[in-house]
Amino acid sequence: NVLKRSKNTPCTMSLIPQTQIPLRGIVVVAHCTLGGDQLVFRYPPVLRPKVSDETISATFGKKAGEKSGTDLKVVTDPPTNPALPPVVVSTPHYTPYTMPSVMLCSILSPKLPLCDKIFELVVDDFRFVGRPTLLAQADEKSKLDQDDDEKLNPISSTTPLAQSKDSSNSPTTTSSSPLSASQMSLPMPADQKQNMKSLNSSSSSVGSHGSATRQGSSQQIPVSTTNNTKIKDEVTMLNIAIVTGKTIDEATAKMCRRVVTQLCQALRHEENRCGYVNTEVFKMISIREKWLMAYQKSKSESDRPDHTTLTYDLIQGSSLATLMKDIFHGIKEEGSVHTAINNWISVSLTVNDIDSHPLRPIRPFQTLLILDPPQCLASLPPDASPALKRFIEVCKPTKSFRELQTELGMPLTQLYRLAAHLVCWKKARVIDTLTKNNVYILNPSPKADGFYLPFLSQKFERNFPVKISDILPRFSFPKKLGEHVQSLPTSLQRDFVDIVIWMLRQDLLVQQQTYVYLMVPSGGSALDDGSADENEEKWPLTPRPLQRHELRYIEQLNNNTKEFALFKSLCPYFRGYHHLTEIAWRENISKEELAKVIQMFKSVLVLVNHPEETIEEEHHYSQRQ
Repeated sequence: NVLKRSKNTPCTMSLIPQTQIPLRGIVVVAHCTLGGDQLVFRYPPVLRPKVSDETISATFGKKAGEKSGTDLKVVTDPPTNPALPPVVVSTPHYTPYTMPSVMLCSILSPKLPLCDKIFELVVDDFRFVGRPTLLAQADEKSKLDQDDDEKLNPISSTTPLAQSKDSSNSPTTTSSSPLSASQMSLPMPADQKQNMKSLNSSSSSVGSHGSATRQGSSQQIPVSTTNNTKIKDEVTMLNIAIVTGKTIDEATAKMCRRVVTQLCQALRHEENRCGYVNTEVFKMISIREKWLMAYQKSKSESDRPDHTTLTYDLIQGSSLATLMKDIFHGIKEEGSVHTAINNWISVSLTVNDIDSHPLRPIRPFQTLLILDPPQCLASLPPDASPALKRFIEVCKPTKSFRELQTELGMPLTQLYRLAAHLVCWKKARVIDTLTKNNVYILNPSPKADGFYLPFLSQKFERNFPVKISDILPRFSFPKKLGEHVQSLPTSLQRDFVDIVIWMLRQDLLVQQQTYVYLMVPSGGSALDDGSADENEEKWPLTPRPLQRHELRYIEQLNNNTKEFALFKSLCPYFRGYHHLTEIAWRENISKEELAKVIQMFKSVLVLVNHPEETIEEEHHYSQRQ
């Protein structure tokens, strides 16, 4: 299916689909010197079988409804006189994303002061995040557009215009309802407008949105001649807008702005290098013109090409359209995408907040689980660090970062940076090193849904000599891996570790950890109530010192042994935030010593086994206690 991700495009996908942001589409809008504002590409395609009246009117000069193709929404208005029947009014049923192209391209084509900076527009429940970019050799044309703006394109006083800010990187946000095609469009000089009229009157085909008709092959750029001076139709402004839901968090909004900025800057560089944007834009405009002509000439509704057919033709005929499609699927399903524009510029886009850092740091006893090692290596750019390649090749779930440090001869800090880089791009996950004492259970909320599980079952059976339905019940109850191996047939014991690694990569298993809670009666006073301080709110992994009433109670258990001294030093960790492996590593003691202390003072300790949760979930749970 061409409307899905291209197999030949160097983009990366994870095995399990994920939704990172409420992404609804990608829109590409361009402004041409002769053709004006153009909606070049919109993905996913609009799911309506007919072309809107506005597009028909703007393209073929017909009155709205003369050759109507718009889906109508019937609205019943209550009559002013109760004795009269209700008034039925038919209005076009559009959403901000599916509105006619002549309207959508106009609201996404801002004026010159709003170009080369983030431009955000909120219409109803849709948010458009773009960065209108002036292409090379477009400055003089834009100045002419600005000078003749008032004469050629008067703006309605009710049109909500976005206001620019002092910083070029600060977003401009506008909230409005769908606008008419004449609003918020880049104007044309008077002589160019006259030239376009002459072209329209003498050409044999018609532009898609009132644009100048292009004769000859689809890759030829139209030229108008006035007073022996040739005026070539060029793309002067390009805007790629990501369409999301109205309400998104600030971190996601920031990453959406970064994505469109990276993409527009890369396309501008490629335009300066070889004219890539002009070539691809006019390819798609020509395809849209042919599609509209076929729609207009069709005699029956069954023969009319719909918007899905247009999107199919655009993807087949333009590498830029294919690029936008792959970016949409990569961001929506994975949260990131790696691709090469025109097979020249490598671009890595992600909506993951690369500036955020987890509160739970990486530990030497942990390791990195590469989700798909062959694909991860294949996705690396040609200039990737040799250290990163070597790290991916050597990294295994059974080798801790401490062991990798010895094998690779790299400091732990460098290994942590490489691991964090792969985690940020959703290529890997930090887990505890696989040992026979690890306890795993079935993930209660796996990313794989019911439709994806049959595919996983088939893939599992191709890799292992057993059915996944025979393995999953074994993890219904918490049990150490060593105990699992002892209960397995001899033929499966050798493959069991590989089976566990495969299930961890598919997010079917989660590890259970043991947490300790100190149970001390409350002191009863405001100073001894054990309430959390400000430091605990900011850094819940920081051990909280004992309160005075806790110290008094613990001193009653003093038996003048070294185990009591160790128990007293470990009490700040018994808040439910640190599991046993973390406590042993922090205090540089063995798990046997820790287990002995817990056994000796079990009367005031409570052990809880549950999967390792996020800091926020653990902190919220502790506050409820």
